[in-house]
Amino acid sequence: LAPLKQWRRERADGKPAYTIANDATLREIVRRAPSTPAELASIKGIGPAFIERHSESLLELLTSTA
Repeated sequence: LAPLKQWRRERADGKPAYTIANDATLREIVRRAPSTPAELASIKGIGPAFIERHSESLLELLTSTA
């Protein structure tokens, strides 16, 4: 979960980190370990705007920490 929290902080770009994704969403990402944008989109708290802005970097992070 720590790498995801770090990623979230970086992506927030000065805004509150929870505006990117809340802790429950991060835990669900860790639990499900999605490998595609479609799998990521099926997680509660992740919508089209998140997929468009963040899916590439998040999936890259998940692949590198797996």
